[in-house]
Amino acid sequence: MKQLKELANVLEEHNLLKKLTDKDLDLDILDLTYDSRQARDGSLFFCKGQAFKPAYLDMAMDLGASAYVSEIDYDVNIPGLIVSDIRKAMLVLAKYFFDQPDEKLKIVGITATKGKTTTVKFLKSILDADLKSRGKKPAGLISTVNVYDGMQDVSAKLTTPEAITLYRYLDNAVKSGLSHMIIEVSSQALKYDRVTNVSFDIGAFLNIGQDHVSEFEHPSHQDYFQSKLTLANLSKEFIYNLDMDQVDQVEAYLSQHKIPANSYSLNNTNADLYAQNIQRKGYANHFDLFVNGQLTSFQLNYPGDYNIENAIVALMIASMLGASTRSMQIGLREAVVEGRDNLYLTDDEKILAWVSYAHNGLSFQKSYDVINENYKDYYKIAVFGGAGDRDISRLIDSANIAGKYSDYIIAVPDDPGSLSHETLSKQIMAIVDGYDKPCESYGSRPEGIERAFDLAKKQDGQSLIFIAGKGSDDYMLLDGKHVPIQNDLISVKKALEKYNS
Repeated sequence: MKQLKELANVLEEHNLLKKLTDKDLDLDILDLTYDSRQARDGSLFFCKGQAFKPAYLDMAMDLGASAYVSEIDYDVNIPGLIVSDIRKAMLVLAKYFFDQPDEKLKIVGITATKGKTTTVKFLKSILDADLKSRGKKPAGLISTVNVYDGMQDVSAKLTTPEAITLYRYLDNAVKSGLSHMIIEVSSQALKYDRVTNVSFDIGAFLNIGQDHVSEFEHPSHQDYFQSKLTLANLSKEFIYNLDMDQVDQVEAYLSQHKIPANSYSLNNTNADLYAQNIQRKGYANHFDLFVNGQLTSFQLNYPGDYNIENAIVALMIASMLGASTRSMQIGLREAVVEGRDNLYLTDDEKILAWVSYAHNGLSFQKSYDVINENYKDYYKIAVFGGAGDRDISRLIDSANIAGKYSDYIIAVPDDPGSLSHETLSKQIMAIVDGYDKPCESYGSRPEGIERAFDLAKKQDGQSLIFIAGKGSDDYMLLDGKHVPIQNDLISVKKALEKYNS
């Protein structure tokens, strides 16, 4: 609980307060919210968002909100804190209201175009193994897939939540006795001040690719890139991938802002940490890494060099946080990331199904690099879709790569947003047609996956079904709503069971 006058003082200290609509600020504030449906007695309500309507404030007041924060004076009968920037106001007040929980935890932030979720899951598995060996509670996690804060483990709706929700999770973690929190940090969170005053002990920038440029996201690739770079300014220690695109610009930024940083690499010996003796055995990768003062062997049960890159940075961070070498080996070997590069083989080994979260050109190309290297002679079927209200390059690049390297393409829904699946699938089919490859469209992902298994069953040799875009997601974005769907993992397991029987 905080008093409203305390919160007004905080805004004033940060030069955000423009006006008070009421001098009587001796009110107890019991909660913060920007969702009018969640307002209650004693709430401080934030009037946030381009789509905000005065009716939302009326609803919050009806439910008991005691005061509001806004860039506009709505002339209502509860006190208002009128501010110059609602997002920054929400950020500083959330941190103060929840008593600076980020400063009581070891916090890691990871940003990238691809691989964020996989990396944070690898890191959590490693840290959990180490913390368990020390008799401590597991690490907290805020990711695209789920949130674990010590009090709850729930599905996530945003990669990085809004500041109030974020600080509530951090507060729960502190109250639950957690010591570490791992956060996926999106470019939107960095651009729109969801994490600007979070105290990151370690920040990592994995890679950058063409994505997230649209009227709904970033106006240009440079804006997207610069947004991600700002994680360096928020981190006590920073890590970057020496093999990434635009690495020269990353290093120039770090030099300009005098930010000390360490680099990692798949095999570049100029990096501070790099992999050695990389070998592939079955679906697993084996490599050596110099950690904790000695060259150590690691096993990773995920395919592709890009997953080794993800593992290297997770191991580097774990080492910086004091994890034991043994815990690092166990944690990485036992890491499971549902919906990200999960491989399923039929009993007769005729069909290999690969469930991937790949949804842009960079991730498609990385995946097909592995497919072409290890499954060259397989009949390749791609099952994926195009997301509406997103950077159009996602659809174009993914369709081009699938058309170039696959034998058959099946278009299925993938977050159509305000567009129809029919519109998006026609765009995919037009691109694939240029490669003279057959392409079909199905109205649901389970139908498309079942069709892919039927096609694979008819082939003389072995087949690989590459199912991309949604992974373990159990919802689809349609006209601004989260519509429940059967996730790809369940669909594949059902198709496997049917095939094997």
